[in-house]
Order: sequence, then structure tokens, then C-alpha cells
Amino acid sequence: MSQLITLGKSGRLVIPTQFRKALGLKVGEGVMIALKDDHIEISPIATPVKHVQERVSKYLKPDDDLVDILFKQRKEESSDEHWLHLNCSHNFNGFKIENRKDFNFPQTQQA
Repeated sequence: MSQLITLGKSGRLVIPTQFRKALGLKVGEGVMIALKDDHIEISPIATPVKHVQERVSKYLKPDDDLVDILFKQRKEESSDEHWLHLNCSHNFNGFKIENRKDFNFPQTQQA
């Protein structure tokens, strides 16, 4: 299915009704736009989200909650960042940080 449409003011495109219906697009829904070589590809936002969900699902157990897992991971990282901020000077020269769980700070002399 293809149709010639005209680029409107401010670069706007109107997606024809039959295209919106075929893709199940409704007013206000997001679409993904991508530049592919010499053309533009437009797809419903659900399509890329579905692809990501399919990729991630391979690594999750059936009853895993990805939002909960990511939230807990970010909370741990934030805690480490907060601890690092509170317990060191802002001059990072000479710091040896092998990984976020293993901080080795050089001894500093107090003036």
C-alpha cells in the first residue's frame, strides 16, 4: 500500500486514514520515526517496544517483574553514588575504582 502525500507547513505529514486504520493508530498515540538510508520509516510505538520486550524476556523468569528489577538496581547504584559523593573529595585524581562495589581511596593528609 502506498500513497503520495504532501509535506505541510512546519514539515507536517498527515498519515492517510487507511494507513492509520491498518496500523491501529489513534489520535494522540506515539509513532517511531527512523531515517533509513534514503527514506523515512514510521511505525507504531508498540512495535519497537514489543521487539525490546521479546529480547528482554529471554533473560527473565516467568514471574520476574522487570520494572521492580530495574528499580532495585538503580536504587543500589544511587546508594553507591551517594556514598561516594559523601565520602570523598571531588578531586578524583589517584582514585582506584575497580568496580562500584570496591572503592580503594588513597590516604590524604589533613592540613
